[in-house]
Amino acid sequence: VDEDTRRDPAALIAYLRQHKGDVANTTPTMFAAMLESLGNEPWPGKVAILGAESIPAPLIHRLYENPANRNVVVYNLYGPTEACVEVAYHRMTASDWNRFIPIPIGLPVAGARLRLLDSNNQEAAMGVPGEICILGAPLARGYHNREEETRKAFVPDPENPRQRMYRTGDIGRRLSDSSIVFLSLIH
Repeated sequence: VDEDTRRDPAALIAYLRQHKGDVANTTPTMFAAMLESLGNEPWPGKVAILGAESIPAPLIHRLYENPANRNVVVYNLYGPTEACVEVAYHRMTASDWNRFIPIPIGLPVAGARLRLLDSNNQEAAMGVPGEICILGAPLARGYHNREEETRKAFVPDPENPRQRMYRTGDIGRRLSDSSIVFLSLIH
């Protein structure tokens, strides 16, 4: 998709229709603008993959309040740059999108592990806020030519000191289904 199309919600909708695109991968902000440009028309694809921002629940409500969109599946993806790719996902459908509000970042993708650590570097209990920490295959080695920052953010896992983890600076809490909801940034 060219740069002009990528920045224009109506042009993106037209592109999806013209190319019979089933999947759109964008930010919640652009998704909202695309829905707005549609008015009462149905979403042109089957899957919407949203990332890089928190998803406001009213946005997903707006999608599913149109009966023509009942079969659209939405994924919320979470993954800071230091993990190279998304490390967590949450799948939503018309029948279950509002099971948890705010919308979770979800469960870890294959090869990734997420921990929530309290201020004592212990696993936070279910429902208790903690810092989101990333372990596993998606984790970067560190910051290029920034050794001090790397030492602070990429630390040994308190549970297994031979394994590294990335302290995201994001606060989350674990839900009853083991998924994680993003709450805020550490101040």
